[in-house]
Amino acid sequence: VVDDMSPNFGCYGEKTVELRVTSIAAGEPAPPRTLVRAEYAAAAYMGAWMPDDRQLLVLRTDGPTWQIGIVTIENGSYRSLKSLEWRRPNVLSPSPDGRFIAYDVPEGEVGSPLDIFLLAADGSQEAVVRNPANDSFPLWSPDGSRLVFLSDRTGSKALWTVPVRDGRPTASASLVRSNVGSMTPLAVTRSGTFYYRSSTGGLRNLYVTDLDSAQVTK
Repeated sequence: VVDDMSPNFGCYGEKTVELRVTSIAAGEPAPPRTLVRAEYAAAAYMGAWMPDDRQLLVLRTDGPTWQIGIVTIENGSYRSLKSLEWRRPNVLSPSPDGRFIAYDVPEGEVGSPLDIFLLAADGSQEAVVRNPANDSFPLWSPDGSRLVFLSDRTGSKALWTVPVRDGRPTASASLVRSNVGSMTPLAVTRSGTFYYRSSTGGLRNLYVTDLDSAQVTK
């Protein structure tokens, strides 16, 4: 699934965003199918696949307001779950059973620390992992019993985990690894492998690769 701006975005044509889906199964690739096509000011951005593979968890904007919602793959219909007003999460993370959605936004006014919220996928309830520090980028463990997240509770950025049951924290968070630097969590696989992105001092390297052998040469 991709979200893509119109070829004329920012030029003389229309300003739209399309959310598209296509098959990557073996054989001839299927033509992309547009699920959502909207003005840029009211667009849907992909957050994550729901576990049933039939729905997409998306972040949708309507001017200054952000919404968490679900797009059904079959017909492209959209269902709003939660209005976040001006707040935009870093991540939308569905639980392995699809019952709950973890995300991070300030609970208070602009400039408030980030908190982790646990929203029921049907919108029926919501809980908060409260702490005066910044808690962000929540990801679920493979069995859905814990959340792993970033926090500066100890004064520097560290990786923490908190036990969860039925969409609510059941105990205090515990430290997994301290001083993780510029880590940005990306995903936890079904086998429990934790993937993240890291950068050092804002520096980037440019590499040249031979595409036939797929070996980095310089």
